[in-house]
Amino acid sequence: MMDIFSLFYVHVGLWVCVGTIIFASILIQQHMNKLFSKIAPIGALTPNNLLPGALPYQKATMLDGSQADLKEACLLFVDASCPVSRKMIPIARSFAHKEQRLLILCTDAPENSLDEACRVLRAEANEITNGPVLGQFIGVDRLPFGVLVSDDYTVLARGLVNSREHLESLSVSVKTGYASIQNYLENNKYNIIN
Repeated sequence: MMDIFSLFYVHVGLWVCVGTIIFASILIQQHMNKLFSKIAPIGALTPNNLLPGALPYQKATMLDGSQADLKEACLLFVDASCPVSRKMIPIARSFAHKEQRLLILCTDAPENSLDEACRVLRAEANEITNGPVLGQFIGVDRLPFGVLVSDDYTVLARGLVNSREHLESLSVSVKTGYASIQNYLENNKYNIIN
């Protein structure tokens, strides 16, 4: 049978353990914050480091028949049946406005379903281009897929975009010159450790 002093010492010992765990958690959190401040999210979801180069054409024909210049555009490859694509369109509009880029929605829908695609995507006919050529050239393999185009019609950055952070990581990739987080880590492996 335990006396009152033994119970007291066990209780104090448990509180010391809890305090130690809290202290260790705070230290780990501070270290993680320091690490994350050094590793910015740059093109984390870029499929590979190879960019395809100049686009196959400089103007895209929109669904209303107008021509949109692809110079310094933000291309967002979407599909009406993809709920993430539908979620990303307003986010991409805000991003493109902030970055002062023309947003062009790209789809590869059958001709007979284009009106329905515009309705479901809540987009106007002058915002959407349809056809497989651009997506095949860039290497779009999953949706929604974002692409930033330069003033000389080359692909600056590209990648799967499921959130605003992913879109912004494409912009950071362009500004820093690193195609992906892996590329950044390779070039800065000694700076990250310290």
